[in-house]
Amino acid sequence: MENPTNPQGPKTFKVTKGARLEEGSHTGTIVRVEFRTPPEYKFDYTDIFIAVDGWNFEDQPGELKYGVATNFTVNSQLVQLMSVFGKEVNENDLLTEEDVKNVFINKRVKFVVFDKAGKDKNGKPATYSNIVVGSLKKI
Repeated sequence: MENPTNPQGPKTFKVTKGARLEEGSHTGTIVRVEFRTPPEYKFDYTDIFIAVDGWNFEDQPGELKYGVATNFTVNSQLVQLMSVFGKEVNENDLLTEEDVKNVFINKRVKFVVFDKAGKDKNGKPATYSNIVVGSLKKI
């Protein structure tokens, strides 16, 4: 393959470690919260994005996403997680998206990561870094 910036020589590629985060315990800061809703997605989800300490990808801070169902029952995973972050939610409370974001954004966290087999956007086998359910904690 010819290199357009150097027609005399072949194009070169730099081999990198890749984007996966090593399995184990990590820390970071929650940088944003997004909400996924139908019809684009089958269910409502709340995605919590964490900038992982010491992890960079393509010269940018590496982020990991932790997604939970947007379900506001008293024992749901999202309500339990909000409780871990100091927000008590009771039956009949009314919450806005901003309320939920404010519980998480800019909070320092610790969590555990494991490798999960899956498929990339082209359907080929791939391995992804996933946060262990229940391991996301405020520090």
